[in-house]
Amino acid sequence: MKYSIELLKADIRDELEKLSKLEKEFQAVYEMLGQD
Repeated sequence: MKYSIELLKADIRDELEKLSKLEKEFQAVYEMLGQD
């Protein structure tokens, strides 16, 4: 099965975006926990 490079790039970009959002959420949680 031949995979389209453009499709793959779009997929990776999407995953990176999700990871970046998750990272920001974790950061916020850690900051909240650190305030105790």
